[in-house]
Amino acid sequence: MEFTQQQQKELEIISKLYRDTIYNEALISLPDMVKSFYNELKHLDGEIATNISSEVSKFYNLITSDYLSIMRNRIDGLHKALYSSLPKDILFTISCRQKSWDSVLKKILKYYFEGRSLNLYDLVALRITIDSTYDESEQEKFCHHITEICISFFNKEMCVLMPPAKLVAGNPLIKDYIANPKDNGYKSIHLAFIDASNNIFEVQIRTILMDTNAEYGPALEVINLDKNSLKHNLYKDQEYEDFSDFTFDIEKVNKPLFRTYRRLNKYTNKIELVIIDRIGLLMAKPIEERAHTF
Repeated sequence: MEFTQQQQKELEIISKLYRDTIYNEALISLPDMVKSFYNELKHLDGEIATNISSEVSKFYNLITSDYLSIMRNRIDGLHKALYSSLPKDILFTISCRQKSWDSVLKKILKYYFEGRSLNLYDLVALRITIDSTYDESEQEKFCHHITEICISFFNKEMCVLMPPAKLVAGNPLIKDYIANPKDNGYKSIHLAFIDASNNIFEVQIRTILMDTNAEYGPALEVINLDKNSLKHNLYKDQEYEDFSDFTFDIEKVNKPLFRTYRRLNKYTNKIELVIIDRIGLLMAKPIEERAHTF
């Protein structure tokens, strides 16, 4: 991506403002950091600052409101809806994350230079991950069933589906990467909702295998503004042979296999080694069956 001289100069100023807020010992809380950055940003005379200031203000309003406590109540309600609707042998977890200040600013700038809408759909996001003894194709069907449950539940909460900025297979409301995987193998279902107060949040639905692939495998995506706008990491896996420290009966149970991935940490920009229990994380089995697969 090529920047004009003026853009490069403005980016350097914005970057300095960001560092000043992060390392300023007087700014202890996240709202203080964002507010200080926003106040300085408003005084900059530049195209980039003018265009991104509204999104920075939106993030500040979000983290200083009671929205997160409202989302916690919604998660409790969604958990009950899923528990009452899904078979009891389908295990599920609901995780919630608020996008970090560093990540928000990078994405705002990324969208700006790609000419896309600066409206971020995932300042707050939920992820539903399922695991079971069913094969992967059956679990994919449950992901679509969970999609219907989520839409019904959030509609009752006065939250409606929002059209995605980028359509997947022409679907005007749902990003279905399970039916239409990305080129790197990424699979998941993405839903974007907007509530009565115009707060937007995203819901991702995936199996444990999809989640592991996205977090540690070839579907892991790394944002790189300096070169390509989106870059996929390289990874390498291997099996260890030395299990001399294990004390189980080797006559009844074969050696467990662990997989390691070498991935680029997008925060430290360093290669790190991630170890995954290939059986425990990638395939859920009852203990009797696990004894045969170890």
